[in-house]
Parts: sequence; C-alpha cells; structure tokens
Amino acid sequence: MRRSADFAATQSGSRQGCGLAVVYAARRTDERRLVGYIVSKAVGSSVVRHKVTRRLRAAMAGHLSVIPAGTGVVIRALPASAGASYCVLQRAVTGAVDKAIKKAGE
Repeated sequence: MRRSADFAATQSGSRQGCGLAVVYAARRTDERRLVGYIVSKAVGSSVVRHKVTRRLRAAMAGHLSVIPAGTGVVIRALPASAGASYCVLQRAVTGAVDKAIKKAGE
C-alpha cells in the first residue's frame, strides 16, 4: 500500500487492537490484497522503526493467503512493539489481523 487514499479508506473499516499494534481491515472495490504499515517516531529511532517494519512484513508474508481478495489491511505499530520478540509480535499481529478481517467481512 503506497497511496494515502488507500490508507485512509482502510482505516475507516474495522479495527482490532492487541498490545503491540492496531490492525485495520476494510473491503475494497477492486480484487487486490493490500497491506500497509505505519510505524511512527513514537516507536523509536530510525533503526528500531525499520526493524519493527521488517518484522511486521515478515510476519505478514506467510499470512497473506489468509487475507481474502479485495481486502485492505493496515497495521499501526505501537511503542511496545519495539521491545517485543519476533515470535510474540507475529503471534499478536496475525491474531489481530484474523479478527479484523472477520469483522470487516460481517
């Protein structure tokens, strides 16, 4: 996801939080699956933010097949995600994504 309009449209959909991130999901008008990441300066320095982004991308890479076609997902990292291990982050985010997608499909 690259355009701010895509982020805004997705963030107006369903919302699911976990202790490490907030996940937004919304149905789209086209059939593409889009995933976007928001990692603000509140998470940490540039090095920490990029590490969190890489971990979120890796967590979602194996989870893309679960996202239905025509769904957009935005993951906003919270400051606690900087100190979490990859396994904990992956488990929390994929669980929140599943719940957010289920809410968006209702």
